[in-house]
Amino acid sequence: MCFAHAYAQEDRFKPDQIKSIAKSVNSSETSSGKYGVWYKTPFTGSNGSKITRPFIIIEGFDPAGLQDLNTNYGMINSGTQFLDKLSCEGYDIVILDINTNTLEIEKNAELVAELIKEINAQVAANGSTHHLKVMGVSMGGLIAKLALRGLEMQGIPHRTETYLSFDVPHHGANVPLGYLHFVDMFLGNEIAMHEVFNNLPPKMREKHPLTSISNMLANFTQFSLTQPAALQLISNYIRPNFKRRDFALLSDLVGYPQQCRLVGIANGSSGQS
Repeated sequence: MCFAHAYAQEDRFKPDQIKSIAKSVNSSETSSGKYGVWYKTPFTGSNGSKITRPFIIIEGFDPAGLQDLNTNYGMINSGTQFLDKLSCEGYDIVILDINTNTLEIEKNAELVAELIKEINAQVAANGSTHHLKVMGVSMGGLIAKLALRGLEMQGIPHRTETYLSFDVPHHGANVPLGYLHFVDMFLGNEIAMHEVFNNLPPKMREKHPLTSISNMLANFTQFSLTQPAALQLISNYIRPNFKRRDFALLSDLVGYPQQCRLVGIANGSSGQS
């Protein structure tokens, strides 16, 4: 029996190793992040801290940086123990946490391309002939798709056997217009903010003054709905959205990876994997 990553509870989802990675995308911007590695479970006769059979996962939209490596592992693993099972089958789990999560999707794709090349180099150096499996979660699937296809168009072997699209908005994210108008109306509207504040539970009003509630909503809007990556994702918007138009054209032009198997998974409406 395999007991994947059977550590103390507080260390349950901690990676065995963390490495930083960065890629300059133009003269003024750099895409950066860090990737964690969970080596194949020792109980299956692993050869130690070497990546030989990688399963790479690219995180989704996380504008406020709330999902760290541990959280990403836990979320993907929850319910089905998907990652634990992969580890028991001999896969090294690699998860990329993107620091520049709100940059344009195609810019973060350059970072993922760099990661793919780096992992391939490690696999070769460790004497393995295994190919990669690359999974993108939500927006991460768009980033991974562009990264793989970009490498193909440059003639660079990505040595990827399977591309897995996990709940990816290939045709855009459908955010209700009513919600977008609600946030747009309340942001910076003092009278409306007082109305929201007065309808909060008493304990919440005591703990969070009006100014902090206002700042919280403003920050949420700033990070979640107005950043380049968000605008590229949202298929319908309350104002002309040229970011979405241009990204849709780019995505259609580039298309899907052609040198690996393509697998699509939908999470459904229940929120359960």
